Amino acid sequence: MLFLTTQSLPDGLVIEQAFSMVMTSKTIEISNHNSLRVAMTGSNGDFDELLALLDDQAPADANAIIGIQTSTSIVHLPTGNFLYVTIAGTPIVYGES
Repeated sequence: MLFLTTQSLPDGLVIEQAFSMVMTSKTIEISNHNSLRVAMTGSNGDFDELLALLDDQAPADANAIIGIQTSTSIVHLPTGNFLYVTIAGTPIVYGES
């Protein structure tokens, strides 16, 4: 699966079919400074897991998700501090022009 933050494809590729937007969210506990650093650098696989969850939401025919946008929010609760991450994009089928 190709993941792009832009709406346009690289030169030589064209959109053959577009599907409805897909979205997924993940909660990451960041109660200590190390876990916040790890969450923001992606060294623990959380961002890869988010992309895999987004891929799972896309139709089986899709070979790319474009226009990916990310939203984050931090919530402080008595049980700890949490980073909520939401990621969304548009699944497409692309081919060579």
